[in-house]
Amino acid sequence: MYEEDIGFLIDQDCRIEGVTDRALVVMKESRDGLVGGNITRLMRQNAQEDFSNVLKQAWKGITHHLAVSMIISEGAEREFDMKFTRLMVSGKRLLLVILS
Repeated sequence: MYEEDIGFLIDQDCRIEGVTDRALVVMKESRDGLVGGNITRLMRQNAQEDFSNVLKQAWKGITHHLAVSMIISEGAEREFDMKFTRLMVSGKRLLLVILS
């Protein structure tokens, strides 16, 4: 991933396994605060169902896009387009989620 990407690596349980430096700046959180947590906690509850549906398709290898509002700071939101790509990293299946 490029440093300017807002990116997350997530596992099948939606746990964040990795995050780019740019994502830390935009989300206004520390790496320790994000890694290991569930990515859905960064979304409004009404967006979580759409995310879940697209996520199932992404795990099947179908690349999808999803527009979703993310919570970037105590109550503040920002609309992003999410792109999902399935990857193998160190023998582990993960999804790369890029926000733009």
